Amino acid sequence: MHAKFTYWCFVQAALQMKVANPFPRIFGARELEKWGIKEKRTVVDPMRGDVLVKLHRHVGIVTGPTIQPKGIVPSVEGNTFKDVRKEGVYNLKREQLSNCTFIRL
Repeated sequence: MHAKFTYWCFVQAALQMKVANPFPRIFGARELEKWGIKEKRTVVDPMRGDVLVKLHRHVGIVTGPTIQPKGIVPSVEGNTFKDVRKEGVYNLKREQLSNCTFIRL
């Protein structure tokens, strides 16, 4: 899968804030995860705005603190599904902390 939706979100935010986009031009989830590890950008306690890579194949943005006790990370994700069979952009509360790598840009 790819990280194009997440990259686009960072482009839009950077334009609004008039700053350089910190998101690398890497669109593959696995490649982005490898970059984050190599650049020592991974974190274990995600916070709002961090990038999540789920199971090495899907990318989203963390939207809030981890929901305990189940370890659920709220996120916004594109190119995904939510309770319906229509692909789109959704605010989700289903990603398990243990299934994700988190990258802080």
